[in-house]
Amino acid sequence: MVIVPDPAGKERDDFFFCTDDRVPADEIVQRYYDRWAVEESILDSKQYMGFESTRGWCSKTVNRQARLAMVLVTLVKAWYARCAIAEPSLLPETMPWYAQ
Repeated sequence: MVIVPDPAGKERDDFFFCTDDRVPADEIVQRYYDRWAVEESILDSKQYMGFESTRGWCSKTVNRQARLAMVLVTLVKAWYARCAIAEPSLLPETMPWYAQ
């Protein structure tokens, strides 16, 4: 188990674990970091593209729908990134901690 505390003490501590006790702590944290974008894409596809509300009974329908939802999330994000560069008003509000 790896415990990552917030030095300022404002956020809760993060706990990461691995069932293989031979894996070093920095690799455990890196694995979670590498997986984060995948988990965010799955969450977005469920919330915004209907990945979670499949209405088909056939396994082929369910499998097609899941893939389509993931592709749609990717296309929408790519389209937004391209358009936001050309039109700054589409960019989200800048947060104070992301000044750049």
